[in-house]
Amino acid sequence: MRSYDVAIIGGGPAGLMAARAAARTGASVALVDDADRLGGQLVKQTHMFFGSEKQQAGTRGVDIARKLVKEVSESSRIDLYLETMALGLYDDKVLT
Repeated sequence: MRSYDVAIIGGGPAGLMAARAAARTGASVALVDDADRLGGQLVKQTHMFFGSEKQQAGTRGVDIARKLVKEVSESSRIDLYLETMALGLYDDKVLT
């Protein structure tokens, strides 16, 4: 059985950002997603986003997803579990 500081369920934009943030603090992270690739709905977004540069205005969602997935995939602190279903988190902190 593997032990992690943080388990994140879902590899969409929020899950990718959470995994990245947790890993940057030094936490060991398990990122679990039932799909065969990361990015969630963001990989379908071909339009350019509005807003400020800080919010990545003028960038296509698919490009944002690509950048986040690359960062997460290259982190030695994040283990990816694709095509994996999370069933339950129990009182003894075991995630099945």
